[in-house]
Amino acid sequence: MIGMAGAARAQPAPVDAPATHRFELGGRAGMWNPMDDADDYVDASLGLRVHGAYWVVPMFAIGGAFEWVAANEKEGVADLTYYGFGIDGLLTTPNPARVKPFAEIEIARYTVDSDSFDDSESDIGFRVGGGATLEMSPSLVLMGDLAYSTVDFDVGLFSLDTAAVILEVGVAARL
Repeated sequence: MIGMAGAARAQPAPVDAPATHRFELGGRAGMWNPMDDADDYVDASLGLRVHGAYWVVPMFAIGGAFEWVAANEKEGVADLTYYGFGIDGLLTTPNPARVKPFAEIEIARYTVDSDSFDDSESDIGFRVGGGATLEMSPSLVLMGDLAYSTVDFDVGLFSLDTAAVILEVGVAARL
């Protein structure tokens, strides 16, 4: 009887047991729709975002991201480059599901560089958003989100309030 109990405990886990994927690496492409002062200088622009995250628990992750926007300048505006590096947190539902909503908040250092400035300008801003992921396999997800990003640059004697509503789609690998 004792031998049978030991044999039952020694059996391997089933092959189809869910794997825990704690690391995520992905990319998104999106349309940045400028607001506030940014709307005076830039039209809707294409942006790219690369992110990595570590899922601390199934419903919360911390990570980092790099975003770059190909600024579509208005007529008569000097060439602009806009990018940022940030630290973010992601929150989702704790239970496994094929489609999962998520919320995201990020604090980032954004930089704007222009031919009309003597130097590039950088400042701290934030991004907040939400969306959904669609699990294609245990290690691959599609994602879509809607976000709001804002930062206030001090450019010479004036302040430039740069904000945008961002609509993005992307893919991520979970390792």
